[in-house]
Amino acid sequence: MKTERFSKSKLRRLFASLEYKLSLLARTDSSAHAVRILFSTIETLRLIVVEYLWDPADQFRPSSPIRSNFVVRTLLAIGKIARSFGRKVH
Repeated sequence: MKTERFSKSKLRRLFASLEYKLSLLARTDSSAHAVRILFSTIETLRLIVVEYLWDPADQFRPSSPIRSNFVVRTLLAIGKIARSFGRKVH
């Protein structure tokens, strides 16, 4: 299915981006730069969770690959804050 291939490709790019950002975070000497990378990393995590939650084949079924528990809701909220913070910094 084309949508499924696109989704897997998007997830691969997101995971590669996450790995890259984590390696940058581990190597940075600047606290200000580390904070920006951290917020960007949280946004990437949010995008990964959103990608797992959004499944067009199962959108009408009550079960989802990821349950919307407290941790997931918190990560989504932090990601939204990080995204808005990132817009203000640029």
